[in-house]
This record gives sequence, structure tokens and C-alpha cells, in this order.
Amino acid sequence: MKKMITKEFINKILNGAATLVDGAWILNGKGDLINIMIAFALIIVTPLSTVAIAYTISLAGLGSGAANVGITVALFTLAYGSSRVNNKGTTFALFFAGPKMLMPNYLGNPIMSLPIVINSIVTDLSAYIFKIQKTTASAGFGLTGLAGPINAYTFMEGNAFISVMILIIQYLIVPLGIAMITHTIFTKMNLYTDDMYKFAGSDK
Repeated sequence: MKKMITKEFINKILNGAATLVDGAWILNGKGDLINIMIAFALIIVTPLSTVAIAYTISLAGLGSGAANVGITVALFTLAYGSSRVNNKGTTFALFFAGPKMLMPNYLGNPIMSLPIVINSIVTDLSAYIFKIQKTTASAGFGLTGLAGPINAYTFMEGNAFISVMILIIQYLIVPLGIAMITHTIFTKMNLYTDDMYKFAGSDK
């Protein structure tokens, strides 16, 4: 019964992208990874717990990697927007307290989900190329405590230096770069303003 409920939940959230293999939900196709990355990137800025969801559905492998990178995407997208209007301390705190700090802003301005979705799609390409994988335990944490990059490193083979460079590209350069580009484009198009990222009680 539990598996049936879990599968129904996955089908609704990820459009049936997951397959139960030996007790763990595995996603193999690039399109499937995009689905789960977008889902977790959007969920992390809501009252729902990505950690609890990852454990509930026993997310593993490439699917776990996609979920973790998706959370990182949301973090950098919101952090860059925050850096434009909040003080440095507030933006820095996002990397410890997580994207949920800006939950009121996000829920009050749904347009903020657009750059997160776009960033997720682009960043998924590099995650798919680099075959970023993780365990269930790290799927819902993003960059918190560096749980994501450290766990991904344990799945990587070959030269250690190259592996670290791949993680820097995946967890910093790509998501931050796309966040900067989308924010610049959307503000110039007047789709939203910097003020949407203003944290209550923060003084620039």
C-alpha cells in the first residue's frame, strides 16, 4: 500500500518519470532528470520538506543527483536576486538557512519560479553529462553542509582534481552563471524587479 501511494505521488509530481528498482526510485532519461530537478527546485521554496520527500520515495542514483542539483539551482537563483537588494549578511545566510528564507517573497510573486525553472533545465544538461549521482540521504539537502558535492564526489571515478573541477562547474559556475543571465534579462524585460527579493528586516 505504501509503495502504491508513493508511486501515485511520484506520477503526479514527476509525470511518471520514476521507476521502482530494488526499493529505490531511479530516473534514467534526461527528460526525467529535468522533471525531478524542476520539481525539487520549486519545492524547496515551499513549506514542504525536500529531505522528507527524498526519504519517502527512496530517491537514489541520477534521480537523487538531479534533486540535489535542483535545490542548488534554486539557492543560487534566489541568492543572486537577493544580492541585488539585500545586505551581504542576508544573502550569505541563504547558503546556511536555505532558500526557504525567501519563501514569503516566492509565494507572493510566482513569477520568481520562471528563472528557477529555466536555470534547472540548463543546469540539468551538465548534471546529465557529468552523471551526477547521490544517495537518498543527500538528495534533499542541496549545498547545506556541502552534503551534495561531497556525496557526489564519492560516486565519481578517475582523477581527483578533474572530479573537483566538475563539482565546481556543476555546483557553482553553471547555476550562478544562469542565475545572473536570467535575472538580468527578466529585469530588463520588466517581468519583475529587484524589490521582489527584498528580505523583511534587511537593510542594503
